[in-house]
Amino acid sequence: MDLAHDESLRSPDQNDGEEQKSTSEQTVQGSAIPYTTIFEHMPDALLALDMQGRITYLNHQTESFLQKTRAQLLGSSIWEAIPKIRDTPLFQNCQQAKTTGKTVSFEYHSADGIALTDMHGVITYASPSTTRMVGYLPEEFVGGRIFGRKDYPDGGEATRRLMARVLEEPRKSQLLEFRTGHKNGTFIWMEVTGINLLDEPGVEAIVWNFRDVTERKQLEQEVAKAKEQLEAILNNVADGIVVADANNSLVYVNDVAARMTGFPSAAAMLAAPQSAFGERLRRFATWDEQGRPLPFKERPGFQASQGKKAHALVLYQDTLADQGYWTLMRAQPIFDAQAQVQFVVSVFTDITEQKEFEQRKDHFISMASHELKTPLAILSAFTQLLRERFEAEDRQDVMLHLSKMDDQITRLTKLVADLLDISKMQAGKLELAQEAVDMDELLREVVDNLQPTTTHRLLVEGAAHRSITGDRDRLGQVLMNLLTNAIKYSPQAETVVVRVAQTRDTLTVSVQDFGIGIAQSHQEKLFERFYRVYSEKDQTYPGLGIGLYIAHEIIRRHGGKMWVDSVEGKGSIFSFSLPIR
Repeated sequence: MDLAHDESLRSPDQNDGEEQKSTSEQTVQGSAIPYTTIFEHMPDALLALDMQGRITYLNHQTESFLQKTRAQLLGSSIWEAIPKIRDTPLFQNCQQAKTTGKTVSFEYHSADGIALTDMHGVITYASPSTTRMVGYLPEEFVGGRIFGRKDYPDGGEATRRLMARVLEEPRKSQLLEFRTGHKNGTFIWMEVTGINLLDEPGVEAIVWNFRDVTERKQLEQEVAKAKEQLEAILNNVADGIVVADANNSLVYVNDVAARMTGFPSAAAMLAAPQSAFGERLRRFATWDEQGRPLPFKERPGFQASQGKKAHALVLYQDTLADQGYWTLMRAQPIFDAQAQVQFVVSVFTDITEQKEFEQRKDHFISMASHELKTPLAILSAFTQLLRERFEAEDRQDVMLHLSKMDDQITRLTKLVADLLDISKMQAGKLELAQEAVDMDELLREVVDNLQPTTTHRLLVEGAAHRSITGDRDRLGQVLMNLLTNAIKYSPQAETVVVRVAQTRDTLTVSVQDFGIGIAQSHQEKLFERFYRVYSEKDQTYPGLGIGLYIAHEIIRRHGGKMWVDSVEGKGSIFSFSLPIR
């Protein structure tokens, strides 16, 4: 905002009651501000004050800036109209004037330069502020042409076009940014606004407003360079990246994402109309990891639009090209200051090769497990026959060896069964029975079977008092896995606690041990296939890291969820919840 004043200002608190508010009607005329029309067309807000600090003139930009009407402002004190100005040196100077009784001059130096020219571009007036901008005195400009210098980087072509537009369209502001030379030999960026007021009585000139925008242009250039570098990085990463706004309109895509979607480039994808984009997406059928159709509301992009960070493994099947690819899709919401979702950033990682390798590995595990199943069954049968024979002969020495042999066969049989379960899960072929399951009875059965095999005391707290619908054998498998893990990973403890709780819709079972615990960094990955925690505390515990994965999948396929709470060195609580239907 500009303050037009080159006279003394009294203190804002000085009593000038003898001067009436009629001063506000004395709009600036004559030599005070000779060209009110010019000020009305200036891009900045401008005020004129009397010696008491009352507003005697304002242009229409001031009304917009202060959100007050001309009638509200004229005649009012600037200290009331702009209270924040009390924190400036101007207010302090006025207070000094009140205390000392002496006038204090305040001269406002505008940051903009103003020039007037005739229709031929000959300068008739240049404001003193031009000296601070380009180093030349006003008298060095007057009489010369507005854009007559020879130091423009583009030879002055842009300024010639600006002059032509100003002459062709009277009373319409024309804007241009260009580089021009300073008297010291450097270049600065200038923003110039020209308006043709040749037919305005009392003005009869073209009015030019100049502003030094060098700092802004330098910042813009730095931002543009950083953006160019970022674009180069994003277009050379292996992942597809898509940014959409809250209305699901594309804001940014990189070339990888465009090619994944069937477009030749990011520019083509962004330029495509919404209808064409939607038609292209309808070519793709989406499936989850278990081979089930993935509903739109379960996709990470939609979840992120609802404010949730999400990820999923998705199979995109191009129905037109009859080919598909696996993608790890991750979506992250970006919030505005009001905590509303402003953007959704989605990252697509093509893991087709990795997935195909895993499928080959799963197929091998499945085949190997099937091949091992028959020999193990035969070994187990012959072991039983040998035990019966030597038991009849009371050969205790042989019986001890056969017992150890039978334990290892049982262990190997369970391992093969777990591997077969994983293969079925990966292929989406794990079948679950739907029957009424009394969870209290099932829990007692598992605890009774396990208690004789351990020195730990297995305590049960709480009861379900009702049945759920599910596969009894598989739920028993989950309980057995959690309890055996609790025993195995708490060798120095004496107790494992099983807690049962329920709400109207949910049954929750927790298994707590007081053993070695699990570091926070491992907890999110515990339920991944073949994940094992390796540390000094648990390096002696055998296992392939498949038991928790199977348990987690069984609970998930029952419509429930499983989680862990653990503190390293204090023990763990593994819990699962199931819907009561």
